Amino acid sequence: MKIKYLIIFIIFLSFPFIAKALVNNSSLTPLKVYTFIEEDCSECESLTNWLENQKEKNSRLEVITININENEQLYNEVKDTLNIKSKSIPLTIIGSIYFINYNSNISQMMKEVLTKYNEQDEFCNLVSTIIDKEDINSCLEQNKDISKQPNMTNTSIWQIILAIFFFIIIITIAIYIILKKSNIFKK
Repeated sequence: MKIKYLIIFIIFLSFPFIAKALVNNSSLTPLKVYTFIEEDCSECESLTNWLENQKEKNSRLEVITININENEQLYNEVKDTLNIKSKSIPLTIIGSIYFINYNSNISQMMKEVLTKYNEQDEFCNLVSTIIDKEDINSCLEQNKDISKQPNMTNTSIWQIILAIFFFIIIITIAIYIILKKSNIFKK
């Protein structure tokens, strides 16, 4: 009888975590990734394919590809704002963090940045701010702590704590059942 109450108690405790996992990301700020590319650029094509793969894994991700020959003014404005002197492409901006070129090391760094931004409910997207002619400094200020955060977020810590908690409960139940069957509890 105690086991039934214990199981109900565990389910009750886990409900907030289950509910959070089931919540749709649609109410969160879209995670826009801007890429500035040129035609006939193999790195640009590789980056575009990689981002499309990431987009399939993350419904919040929105990839916006801009050909620099078709929108050179925006490209130059973004470079000036971020103080980028290089003319290399592709140029990718996630939030207010940028990447120049594309290779496996850069894709790994982008993945980490995508994870950090994805774990935020709200953040400022620098390119959107430039397009909308809003205050760039407040955008940069809003995002400054994201790049300083450690890789393990509070959500990850709570997931680990929850997993350890369930592991302890399961072990406790298993020990209780074994001891009960071995007649140790009988007087």
